[in-house]
Amino acid sequence: MKTVYMVSTNKNKVASISRSLARYKINVKHINLSLPELQSDDFNEVATEKAKAAFERTGKPCIVHDSGFFVTALNGFPGVLTHPVLDMVGIEGILKLTEGKPRECGFVHCIAYYDGSIAAPKLFRSENMGTMSRAPKGSSNKHHWSRLFEIYIPNGESKTLAQMTAKEYWKWRDANSVDESTTDFAKWYLKRK
Repeated sequence: MKTVYMVSTNKNKVASISRSLARYKINVKHINLSLPELQSDDFNEVATEKAKAAFERTGKPCIVHDSGFFVTALNGFPGVLTHPVLDMVGIEGILKLTEGKPRECGFVHCIAYYDGSIAAPKLFRSENMGTMSRAPKGSSNKHHWSRLFEIYIPNGESKTLAQMTAKEYWKWRDANSVDESTTDFAKWYLKRK
């Protein structure tokens, strides 16, 4: 079994990525470490710098997971700035900004890997589209990464991620593109020596 280190302060995110990578016989070891968040509107640049910082701080082959929440009616806002925006206005603020507007939205996920032996971090991206509820729905669960789960309804579903049982959530996640970045990383990583 191959091992990779995941640097994150979000234990639920680590558990989710670990579960996905376990299918490929890749063991994830969690390093609970806060990394600097580059304030940029370039998603690739943010993930790249995070992966470099993770390797510099640990000296281990690392992955980081970065995601952004994009609202079509807000020209993609908050996008790359999702984390600081949630800290400032919360999901209630995002709902206020979208009152009376179309509800299309989505997540972009990126796994970034770096081990110092390659010229630059390797990025693996995926997107998952859906709509936004008009109010928070559901409650916190172990599989939640963010309060955005309370307002995000994936395409083809009738519930927010927070309303889903753990079984429903994993069934949805395993069957949809939300896991493409993890799958693409696993296939690439397993080919490395």
